Amino acid sequence: MKVIILKDTAKIGRVGEIKEVSDGHAINFLIPRRLAEKATPERVRALEERMKSKTGAFEGQKNSLIENMKALTGKIVSVKAKANEKGHLYQEIRPAEIIVAVREQLGVSLLEEKIKFEGHYKSVGEFDVSISGAGERVNFKLKVEALG
Repeated sequence: MKVIILKDTAKIGRVGEIKEVSDGHAINFLIPRRLAEKATPERVRALEERMKSKTGAFEGQKNSLIENMKALTGKIVSVKAKANEKGHLYQEIRPAEIIVAVREQLGVSLLEEKIKFEGHYKSVGEFDVSISGAGERVNFKLKVEALG
C-alpha cells in the first residue's frame, strides 16, 4: 500500500514522502497512530501543493535573510560589556547579543539559528565580524566598549 508519511518515522521515511509499505503495517500501525495516511490521488495532489507553497516560503525567507545580511556590509555595531582594567571581558559577547545590537542600532533583523558567527569576542576593541547564512558571507565591524 502506498502511504504519505505525516511524521518522521524511523526506517520508513520523512514527512511528505510517499512510501510503499505492507498493507498490514499501514493498517495496523502507521495509520492508527497518525504517522501516515493512505496515498489517494487527491491527497497526493494536496501534498504537492503544500510542498510547492513551503518551497516558495523558504525562498522568500532566504531572500529576506540575504537582503538583511547585505545591509550590514561595512557598518559598525557597538556593544557594551563589563571588563577588567586590562580590557578583558568577564563574559564573551554572544551571537544573541550581537543580533540584538544589530536590530536596535541598524534596524536589521536576523535570526540566530539561520546565521553562523565566526570568531570569539572576549576583549574590548574593534573586531571584524564575519557571518554566513543562506550561502552568503558578510563582514561588518563590532566595537566592544567597557561599561563604566
